[in-house]
Amino acid sequence: LLEGSAEFIAFINNDVFVDSHCLREMLSLLQSDDSIGIVGCKTRFPNNTIQHFGQVFAEDKIGRHFCIGYPLNTPATLCDREFQSITHACCLIRRSDFEKLHYDESFIFGEAEDTDFNFRLRFELNKRCIVGHKCTAIHLESATRNKFPPERRMAFEHNYNGIFLPKWGDKIIIDDDR
Repeated sequence: LLEGSAEFIAFINNDVFVDSHCLREMLSLLQSDDSIGIVGCKTRFPNNTIQHFGQVFAEDKIGRHFCIGYPLNTPATLCDREFQSITHACCLIRRSDFEKLHYDESFIFGEAEDTDFNFRLRFELNKRCIVGHKCTAIHLESATRNKFPPERRMAFEHNYNGIFLPKWGDKIIIDDDR
């Protein structure tokens, strides 16, 4: 990844299947505004309900997928939206921004390192996290691994409670308050 030379880097999980226009739409959105640091897509479950359209935070400060399980035509997801964080299951970022930040190696990969990266993108580079409503894909979410085996729960606890919250907890905006 770091030895490449492309101007943009796409992260796509092995259980995500992008629609034919998805990458083109993400690229168009990312190139439209230099303040945009990362663009994610509206992912859906195979039953055509929303899997991810940005990450929102409640009082417990744990990020949750916005509109998960809602119909694809839910009004709140019919326009491009800025979020505090987005999943990296399917996203596009400028190589120059990624090279400035990288992933924090203290995180166990697969649990909250994307949320940490997005907060660093926002607060260290002053960039925005956007989900493009025309950028769409199917996400089989964890189809290639157990959804929450004990070791994954431990990794989440280590990353989120042990690293992310102490580092960023005071920067999280409770989305009910926005």
